[in-house]
Amino acid sequence: MTEFLNGFIIISLCLNAGLSLVSSGIRKVPWNLWLQYYTEHRIYLQYNYTENLLFAYQILHPTANFCGVQYSTIIRLVQYKIRLLLIKINKMVYFISQKIKMYWRKMQMKRKLSKMLAIGAFLGLMAGTMTGCGKTEIDVMEGLTVEFNGIDGQGTASLSNKYFWEEAAFEAAGISDSEDLSILGKMAAIEEAVSYEVSPKENLSNGDEVTVRADVDNETAGEYKIKFTAEEKKYTVKGLKEIEQIDLFENIDVEFQGIAPYVKAYIKNGSSNLPVYVSYRLDNNEGLSAGDTVTVTAEYDAGQLLERGYTAGDGTRGFVVPECDSYVTGLSQIPDDTMAKMKKQIEDAIQAKGWDTVTGVEFAGNYFLSLKPGMNGSDYNTVYVLYKIEDVDMENPDEKLYFYTYRKFSNLVLLKDGTCSVDLSRYEMPSGSVFSKRVFSGDIFWRGDYYYEGFQDMDTMFNKCVTKNIESYEYESNVTGE
Repeated sequence: MTEFLNGFIIISLCLNAGLSLVSSGIRKVPWNLWLQYYTEHRIYLQYNYTENLLFAYQILHPTANFCGVQYSTIIRLVQYKIRLLLIKINKMVYFISQKIKMYWRKMQMKRKLSKMLAIGAFLGLMAGTMTGCGKTEIDVMEGLTVEFNGIDGQGTASLSNKYFWEEAAFEAAGISDSEDLSILGKMAAIEEAVSYEVSPKENLSNGDEVTVRADVDNETAGEYKIKFTAEEKKYTVKGLKEIEQIDLFENIDVEFQGIAPYVKAYIKNGSSNLPVYVSYRLDNNEGLSAGDTVTVTAEYDAGQLLERGYTAGDGTRGFVVPECDSYVTGLSQIPDDTMAKMKKQIEDAIQAKGWDTVTGVEFAGNYFLSLKPGMNGSDYNTVYVLYKIEDVDMENPDEKLYFYTYRKFSNLVLLKDGTCSVDLSRYEMPSGSVFSKRVFSGDIFWRGDYYYEGFQDMDTMFNKCVTKNIESYEYESNVTGE
């Protein structure tokens, strides 16, 4: 009983689908359309299938009830539904059969008309192209087109429609349906019966002449009642793009900042409409002085540039560091007026200390320190202005005491106008502090019970000013005396 009901449900589903198709006015109902309809409406059909399962369940359980209604009553309703369905089936079968007959009659008439038109066209073509041997003659050069691409001097030639003749050849061979797999071999044999040679086809310039030759296999073509004809043809090269030279550095500049010999270089890249992407790099961008040259290199795809019809000259360009401010690197670069200002400043400082017992102040020379390349230091340069001091020996008032002191100035700059710049307010002098004769610090030396700020001898001052800095600085001295 269950199997019968399942079969009945499936048949009812199909019949419902058929009735829906007929009611929609569809003229032909092949099996693939039935399947398509079922796929597109599977949700609806699944709903009907569930509904029919409910009826089946009610039939199998006639004593059960649903919402107070005996299933025996529901069964009678099902039987009534089946009778209505059988009436619909009879009408549907008759309607479908009529539609199918009308459809096939129309299709047969269309096929007969198509065959008559194709035969007429073929006979007309054969009448104009048949040779004495009953073969269709086809010129494989007449409609050939040659395309020229690239740039002048490096152009290429290619055939854009070398199978323009194949449609006529297939028709002459009686090949009309390319979807028929059995005729693919024939089509390939006909196409392979013709090959072309273009000479030359590379490194072409406008005005050059290229020759196109066709190699035909009429023995193979003859099997399909075709005869190919081909005469050598010549074409003049034209339309190749003229090569244009461009300047890769047209909008490139280098900006220099800083004080020599520590000037830094930066590439300034303006707006550019170059046909390819170009990147730029500097060979050296720091530690520069006036007159130095930095080289900018352009990196790009030369092949791509040429393909687009352009060429570039040298891919590098030099830029010279212009005149600029520079740190003093030697004593000889310090103008006399600047040195005089520094001496005057230290003499004023000594006087300001209130050393009433000082009887003489004598210039002793200079130490000059310049930062070594690649080293780090608090100052780029330093000049020590040295003095020999004559004072009263407080331990022995009738005797003279001699000691040394200095004043330190840093970061002297030679300006572009030739003058020298130095901050006279920024300086250092020997100094120290004393708590007792045994507890003191700084640049202090003792004479009996009295102390002095400075150095007892030149060697001690040299060690303080030069020796402890010699790792990072070059030094120069013009001290000649003691």
